[in-house]
Amino acid sequence: MTKTTLRNKSTDGFTLIEVLIYITLFAFIMGGSIISITNIIRNTEITQSHVVAQEEANFILSKINWALDGATSFSVATSTQSLTVQKMGTTLVFSYDTANKNMALKRGTATATLLNNYAVKVDAVQFTKTTGPPDKLQAAVTVEGIAHQLNYTSR
Repeated sequence: MTKTTLRNKSTDGFTLIEVLIYITLFAFIMGGSIISITNIIRNTEITQSHVVAQEEANFILSKINWALDGATSFSVATSTQSLTVQKMGTTLVFSYDTANKNMALKRGTATATLLNNYAVKVDAVQFTKTTGPPDKLQAAVTVEGIAHQLNYTSR
């Protein structure tokens, strides 16, 4: 009579089903990680574009405020998209180009200088002057869909 010994197959390694389950779990974890990383990168890019637009609007409004500070007079064109400031014997003209969506500053007879970055477009500009002692100016600038405002009162 011969004796047969049975081997315990569970200790020899992983079965095919176990390996497939582990690979499937790993694929789910990696897929979720890739989706999460993609969303983080996308949100970072959106936040960065908002920060750049905010910086551009702040720069434009600070230039307008600089021009108005110490100005002898200022006037708004009938289109409300152009502001002329007289300061220290120099004429400063802020103008908005609706076709190219750019804001420019022209000093005297010099060539106009763009105030916004080439990658950031100014959606809208409106200047409103209220005459009376003292004269007041409201400058509204919309950059990348976000409205910004400056209120100035002459001294």
